[in-house]
Amino acid sequence: MKITSIVLAGLLMFLSLAGCLKNDFLKVAKGDSAPYYIKGMELIESGDCDKAVSMFDKALDSKNDFARAIAGQALAQAIATKQGGGTEENMDAGMLDDKLERALSEAEGNGEEFSVYVTGIRIHANLRNMLQGDRIGHFYNAADNLRTSVREMNLPYYADFGALDYFMGKALFNEGKYGEAIEVLDKHSEGKSGKWAGKVDSLSRHAHELLNADRYSHLGELAREIAGRDTVDRAEVAALLIDEFQLGRLEEYSQSSGESDKGARFVPRDVIGHKHELEIMTLLEVHIRGLEPVYVPKVEGFLFYPDKPVTRRELALILKTVVEQIDTVSSEKEFQERDPVCSDVVHSDVNYDSISLVIDAKLMETDHTGAFRPHETVDGSELILTLMRLSKVFESCGLTVDN
Repeated sequence: MKITSIVLAGLLMFLSLAGCLKNDFLKVAKGDSAPYYIKGMELIESGDCDKAVSMFDKALDSKNDFARAIAGQALAQAIATKQGGGTEENMDAGMLDDKLERALSEAEGNGEEFSVYVTGIRIHANLRNMLQGDRIGHFYNAADNLRTSVREMNLPYYADFGALDYFMGKALFNEGKYGEAIEVLDKHSEGKSGKWAGKVDSLSRHAHELLNADRYSHLGELAREIAGRDTVDRAEVAALLIDEFQLGRLEEYSQSSGESDKGARFVPRDVIGHKHELEIMTLLEVHIRGLEPVYVPKVEGFLFYPDKPVTRRELALILKTVVEQIDTVSSEKEFQERDPVCSDVVHSDVNYDSISLVIDAKLMETDHTGAFRPHETVDGSELILTLMRLSKVFESCGLTVDN
């Protein structure tokens, strides 16, 4: 009898605890909505906004007032609007702001409200030139005031408070407000770990470097615009290399070494009429690996793919080619191709040599985990900083860059 009583008491305690846990979980999940919401946010992160919208639709089918999903859907549509894609409905910035307001009004509990504010920062950062007034600071302050009343376990997808610091810091960074960005990012950089710690650390280092860089003040309009981009396409890299860093002058080196030929003077069909056609054609004369045109049998011709984002491994190959062309001695002696200081590139990797060189030359960096992430796209700030470092190599070889 005593044993039975103990078992019953334990069962009642378990059910009681389970009920508490269930209530906490329901605040986050709201039925089956949370998994769709999380998947939608991950799809945004990977750049697939169309599929993200469909995930948020599924979340809202399960619960039509799920605030996080409403805000997430508005974010996906805001990104599509900024990029010039999506439907006519997506192009209405005012409608997206109204959708954000609805999400804020539907938010249940401080955790959900915090998540919506963070997403609101991202929405307004993408629609900055399409909406009147600046509410990003308001969203940040409102979310910041919720830190002490929110448990991080109740933040699906965002996971911890570092998300607020990162996305606010990124919004300021993209406006060129590097000092203000550093102040925000430093709130999360004091030895804390979490989902966003690596991004916070990387963005903070980039902000410090750009803030203190004399060279940045001499860069042109395109470079300043690109500095805040999440991706940079092949045509923009070509334009930067030619206009800002006068890479066309490398033709002198190619000619003097007998390596130059005029076979690259044909015009890939997808470059004709492009706003950076002149820069791309100048670049093709220099023969930079990583930015070559590709023969496509289907079209029976070469394509440059000007709108394709550049990956980190492609940028490493571009840099290696440039370094080798401007100073063969330096590329062989100063930039020894030693084992790369990264955890995700092995000696047998086809990109091993170029990645080894750029890390050893301190032209590119690994992340806080020691990974190089070769297949990820290059963001604007990293590209600008890398080219600023490259300019020092130019100068050390007597090839001045005048803007």
